[in-house]
Amino acid sequence: MFLGDDVFFRSLRSIVKKMHRLGDAALSAHGIGHAEMRLLLLLYDEDGRPQESLVAGQVVDRTNVGRSLKKLEELGYVERRKSPEDGRAKLVFLTERGRALQASVLSVKQDIEAKVTSGISGEELRVVSKILEKMDKKLSGGV
Repeated sequence: MFLGDDVFFRSLRSIVKKMHRLGDAALSAHGIGHAEMRLLLLLYDEDGRPQESLVAGQVVDRTNVGRSLKKLEELGYVERRKSPEDGRAKLVFLTERGRALQASVLSVKQDIEAKVTSGISGEELRVVSKILEKMDKKLSGGV
């Protein structure tokens, strides 16, 4: 993809792809994949979030978040309601069915994280995390 592409960038892309595949495979029985899983995880942290905050919390564009929300709605995992404060804004809530899926979604997330970090010491993980966070901030316009 990049001129002079090296193992670092190839590995980053490969890791993310493989994590997505693991999530997709593990959650396919529920009709969802990794994109929907990320939205559900945000809602498990804070139910009734504004749809815009879900867009801001993702690394994907508004259209893809909208598509994933539509899928979650069709499957009965979430519902969107007008905000009482701003009738133009939509709030996203988990349904009972969406809440019932929480243990499975969290288990899949933990399994993926365990697989990715297996054999890596706490210190190695801390250093890599700090470096990746620094790179992310630079790309986001931070220091």
